[in-house]
Amino acid sequence: MKERIQCIDPEKGVFIAAYELGLLDDSEAMLFESHLTDCPYCLEALYEGSSISRVMTDKAHQIGALLETAGAGMAPEKRDKNPAKTVTDWWRSAVSRLNKWGDMTRQPKVWAPLGALAAAAVVFAVLLSSDETARISGLAQIEPVPYTQLQTRGEGATDAAERFSRGMTYYAAGRYEEAAAELAASVAAGERDGHWKNPDQTRFYLGLSLLLENRPEEARPYLKGTAASIIRPIAERSKWYSAQIELLLGNPEMAVEYLEFLADSSIGYSKKANEQLNTLREAGW
Repeated sequence: MKERIQCIDPEKGVFIAAYELGLLDDSEAMLFESHLTDCPYCLEALYEGSSISRVMTDKAHQIGALLETAGAGMAPEKRDKNPAKTVTDWWRSAVSRLNKWGDMTRQPKVWAPLGALAAAAVVFAVLLSSDETARISGLAQIEPVPYTQLQTRGEGATDAAERFSRGMTYYAAGRYEEAAAELAASVAAGERDGHWKNPDQTRFYLGLSLLLENRPEEARPYLKGTAASIIRPIAERSKWYSAQIELLLGNPEMAVEYLEFLADSSIGYSKKANEQLNTLREAGW
């Protein structure tokens, strides 16, 4: 079991929240930075909390309102399990402190003692606000699907096949922009000449390459289409990544539809879908 590290000098470590929020004067900042060089606990906490601290400063009032209303209309037993509801009272006081910068410079860590649950609730509330959909990437799980090039008999030297092969060479090398360009050309060639094997596979990897290039809106129609594939592994993978796209685009209700299907019937994605559904449901969706 990994030994839990602690701050080596709590009297200096309490400045972490103020440091993250840019509230220390030059001398205080230098003092804390010298502490960081020797304290792995604070250094790790700083990296883990950087995105949260930016959100806290930019959207304090919006987050507070979202957290306060997140449990509305829920049954008491569900509301009690809602992580957003759990931190509502804490966040009310944090919002007031965020508006009094001077007070923050002497406060202990603001978000860190809440643990992962509270941090996730804060981030999730921000992700679901209409002007913060880009931040939903913190919920979406985007990773490449492994691929190994195989030579098959009878494939033929069609333009579609050659483009697909080049595209997947780029894909396997992590060069997703180039992969997407070649795979798009493969799709076009296959549609043009009609001699096209595995069109669903080509469209799937094209959609995934676009997604890995942070182009979810372009990826969406390809993966939505291959979600109806008769080839089960392609269909399941397409549904999973379609759910991630909907999260990225700020549509958790649509993501839930894909995830519920996978949770009930998928062989490869049932566990991951259930875990992501639980996260969404705990946040009120």
